[in-house]
Amino acid sequence: MAVPKERGRNGDAPEAVRAERRPDIPEWTIRQLWGLAGGRCEFRGCNEPVYKDRLTHAHRNMGCVSHIVSWVATGPRGDPVRSPILAKKIENLMLTCLVHGRLIDDGGEVENYPEERLLQFKAQHEQRVRMLTSVSEVTRTEVLVVRVPIDGGQEVPIGKEVFEAILPDFPAREVPQRIDLNDMGPVSDAAGFGRAASSLATRIKSILRMRQEDGETSTLSVFAIAPVPLLVYLGTALGDMVPVQTFQRRRRFESWSWEADLPDGQEENYLVTAPDESEEGAREVALFLDVSARVPQTSVAGSVLAELPRYRLTAPKPSVDFLCRRQQVRVFGVQLRELLARIAEENPEASVLHLVAAVPAPIAIELGRHLRFSIRTVQTYEFNKRERAYWPCLLYTPTEVPV
Repeated sequence: MAVPKERGRNGDAPEAVRAERRPDIPEWTIRQLWGLAGGRCEFRGCNEPVYKDRLTHAHRNMGCVSHIVSWVATGPRGDPVRSPILAKKIENLMLTCLVHGRLIDDGGEVENYPEERLLQFKAQHEQRVRMLTSVSEVTRTEVLVVRVPIDGGQEVPIGKEVFEAILPDFPAREVPQRIDLNDMGPVSDAAGFGRAASSLATRIKSILRMRQEDGETSTLSVFAIAPVPLLVYLGTALGDMVPVQTFQRRRRFESWSWEADLPDGQEENYLVTAPDESEEGAREVALFLDVSARVPQTSVAGSVLAELPRYRLTAPKPSVDFLCRRQQVRVFGVQLRELLARIAEENPEASVLHLVAAVPAPIAIELGRHLRFSIRTVQTYEFNKRERAYWPCLLYTPTEVPV
């Protein structure tokens, strides 16, 4: 197996490095490194297979064994004492593609890739490979990416980081299923919400039918960025016949990965607020959800909700950073089901639920999945940043959403 030499600026070996011969790395060490790296480049974010050409897919050696601390003191990240000691040590070697092998040793880039950073690249990549290959029972999940422009919101790309978030599950397909409504432009009025909802329902129905025809039994991992009312509608369209797991983009870390769940019994419950007395004969009720922020009743356009029985489900500490564990979504689902049952029991004649929610995507989708048999009609509200108020935007009947 050919092993490229150390490189300096522009890929040319410096004089001091060319004057010495790179020590032969044992064949077993090289094979072990390929195994630990899964045959892929260990440079963070690359992960390209180095056993084939990325364009032609012809099988050939497209990788190189790169030193973290150079084998010679005058080389990249070299050290007079440590370089000869680490020259053949596997903990000092990275498997890289040819491009990133040159990059980390380029004289003008070396300071951007110090030893500590490259060791982190190597450790994280090899840990991911170990996790994936140590799963005794292969668990597959199909990735679904949903994007609908948010009026006044910043566009957030959803890329290959979703595959890191689903670990240790395997993706059922190499390419995610995508529902992208960006060509519609930001949804800013009731008619636009109606068109977007119709398009979502059609595409979800097509995806679910295709899964059924293929005999697909994997879970569906949903990564979605859209206005809250459309996320709720998406959850209703997905229903409860397909196992679904949702993911939250955590702004502070720019990541879709969940934190580890707390031990059983330690997760805080949501807080429930209900009318002191049930209003006999009420045909409409209001439900406020405070997770990303607290929704003041006065922020709803018009005064119709002030006259209705009002219920509220509130996170222990509402904020955009509150949702960080999948466990919090499960707890929300349990308490939501209990609250919807209570609303139905206390308001038997109610047929319309006014839903005002400041919630992240996983909570909105979970909410939608529970609405199908809970209420006849749902009126959802969207927050208008310019007006600083919630306005009615999407009215629909959950049982009529096609699945």
